[in-house]
Amino acid sequence: MNSLVPVSDPDVKFDFSDVDFDKSFPSKSTVILSTMCANVAVMGVPGLNAVRVVARGNHSTELDIQTSGSEMKISAPLDYGQSMNTGGNVFISGSGINTINGVLYMNGRAVDTSNPMMMLVMVPVGTSIKVGLVLGVKVVIRGVQGELEAKLQGVTNVEADYLTSADIHVSGTGSFKCQTIEGDSLTVKISGMGNSTVESGKVTTFQAQVSGMGGISFGGEAVNADLSVSGMGSINLFACTGQLKKKKSGMGNISVLKDMSAKSGKSSGFSDW
Repeated sequence: MNSLVPVSDPDVKFDFSDVDFDKSFPSKSTVILSTMCANVAVMGVPGLNAVRVVARGNHSTELDIQTSGSEMKISAPLDYGQSMNTGGNVFISGSGINTINGVLYMNGRAVDTSNPMMMLVMVPVGTSIKVGLVLGVKVVIRGVQGELEAKLQGVTNVEADYLTSADIHVSGTGSFKCQTIEGDSLTVKISGMGNSTVESGKVTTFQAQVSGMGGISFGGEAVNADLSVSGMGSINLFACTGQLKKKKSGMGNISVLKDMSAKSGKSSGFSDW
């Protein structure tokens, strides 16, 4: 079995020296991180022809891994998720919630937040990744060099190094960061105070929509761009060389540093997510 790929991150200490779950599965073209309370690292491994899942912490032994066609879905029991960058108090109330000897119980089940799950998913290079309801500090994607589709809720942060396309939807205060995207499309939709930053790259189509106070930045080049802001949000694009569409309402801002577009027009809008 291949050795574990080390993961170094400034925000999360990924430590897999002692694990509770370690299994390999036949490779699939798409891996879905469905629902879980965890910090996750997805690492592309050249020459790997399987998907290896390693985990430790809460619910690691209860991981549910299902395959259907070309997809693999990974999920775990989802009781409670909390992420805080600063100190504070959390108050929880409702039916089925009580404490016994200082331990929180939800519907008769003890909730342990002292040992959150940590997961490493090793995949072949080029695998497509989908991120669903992952409640944690961060999802790290490195060396995968494939497509990404993510629906981020709450305060979850996703960071990637290189992607061939991305479809990102952020609600809440979550964030998406990527060093480079080179390929067909980059689509980002933000509602709330979330943000998205792609440092460089070149895509055929760049679609960006902000409603609220969020921000989207693409420091690369788009052939065609469709940009829409409502509220106090902002969209920043380095360059557009083809068709540029802009739509703004409220006090928000749309900035294109190098507008080399052939023509511009009104935004055609977004299809429903």
